Amino acid sequence: MVRELSNISMDMIIEFLMYFLLQYPGAFIRWIFNGFKKPWKKVLNEDPLINAGIGMLFFVGVLLFFLL
Repeated sequence: MVRELSNISMDMIIEFLMYFLLQYPGAFIRWIFNGFKKPWKKVLNEDPLINAGIGMLFFVGVLLFFLL
């Protein structure tokens, strides 16, 4: 029972990080590279996984830039 609750809480934390902390920067980067053709809200709602992946790559790139 306790193990199941910890798994559920970890899933919620990861989902929060993915959707809110990575999706917004990823959507912003996609919006810039698309040449501002679509409204930002449409790019944000189009594909959350792609936005989160781009956001993650951006944060990894920033970390590598400052660490190396």
